Amino acid sequence: MACLIEVGTHLVLDAELAGCRTGEVTLVSLLPRSCGPGELVLADREFLGVPLWRAFTDGGADLLWRVPANRILPVERMLRDGSACG
Repeated sequence: MACLIEVGTHLVLDAELAGCRTGEVTLVSLLPRSCGPGELVLADREFLGVPLWRAFTDGGADLLWRVPANRILPVERMLRDGSACG
């Protein structure tokens, strides 16, 4: 199962279910249909990928995704807390 959950209320906004042979990334690729402008989507590092990223951003959602420590991404600017925007 992969689902979109509202952080404050824990309300399930959308979900996809499948058998054990279907991976989470496949299921998550169906969820951008429920995201739109002004919504922030949080995701773990296993979901990093350009097609999935574009699927969410094309609908207007903002993304905050973890990335694996060994992934080198371009830095647009450094923030005061030592983190970076890319």
